[in-house]
Amino acid sequence: MFALPFALVAYYVLFRLPFLFPPRQRLSSASYAFGFNNGVAILALAALVAILALIYLLRPGRVSRLAIALVDQPAQPKRTTRWTFAIVSIGYAVLTFVMYIYDVHAAPRLMWETRHLLHRTLLMDLYGLRPYTEVAAEYGPILTYAPLVMYWLLKPLGASHELAYFACHLVLNLAGLWCAYYVLSRAVIPPGARVVAFVVLAVAGFAPYMGVNGVLARYLVPFAALLVGHRVMSRAFSKGGYVAGRGGAAVLIFLLLTANVLLSPEAGVAFAIAWLSCAALSVRREAGILPASFIAFGATALLCWLFLPSEY
Repeated sequence: MFALPFALVAYYVLFRLPFLFPPRQRLSSASYAFGFNNGVAILALAALVAILALIYLLRPGRVSRLAIALVDQPAQPKRTTRWTFAIVSIGYAVLTFVMYIYDVHAAPRLMWETRHLLHRTLLMDLYGLRPYTEVAAEYGPILTYAPLVMYWLLKPLGASHELAYFACHLVLNLAGLWCAYYVLSRAVIPPGARVVAFVVLAVAGFAPYMGVNGVLARYLVPFAALLVGHRVMSRAFSKGGYVAGRGGAAVLIFLLLTANVLLSPEAGVAFAIAWLSCAALSVRREAGILPASFIAFGATALLCWLFLPSEY
């Protein structure tokens, strides 16, 4: 009784309500050109997540189960989950190859974003133009440079820019699938629900327009990084001593935050907020988490200021 009304409300506030508040910023954005206000959609999504979290926490026994899921739950990689991951990965490879053939032979309107991003890669490769300053680039250096790096790797084998682009798209999607598998394998849910959740994410994550900005890695790396960081950091503090634990945690947080910042700006912001929230919740158990986090955040900010273009 609750799911259907909530889904309808979610549809309205995410896909209809933002049109009622036309953005006024002078930005080069396809959504802004059509009058879609991203800020409204982001705030609406945050409100929906907060409502669901509140409902979940108010239900009896949910808080203790949630704590088990975040802290004490070991990996639960069932054979069915592994087979599902393998089958979905093969399916992604087949579909990506089909879309590559379709794009090369038909040049459909569906793939306009693929051609736009591929054109940017050609400009970077043939003319040495730099993204963010000489070529428009809306996403992080990982997503911006990955097709070009893939082309350099596959060029000795005779691969074209198009083939390298689609190969890069597949690799980033498979990385996102692994993130989903890693997170769900540690969730306290029945095996059947785990498989269903993984399949739903996989189906929803395969964007047929094949823009490298829509790969699963962009959306799921922050979740996997949060869980990896939490588990490794807990072991570092418990086994490595005070100094080694704090130093190892700072290095780990620095690497995870840097990876998210280089992936996409909103991924970096989302991971930073989520990590500080988890660190604040864990400070009573281990006081060194917050200092290590602030050290890592400061180092990341300094390096970004030194090496990333101000336009990014």
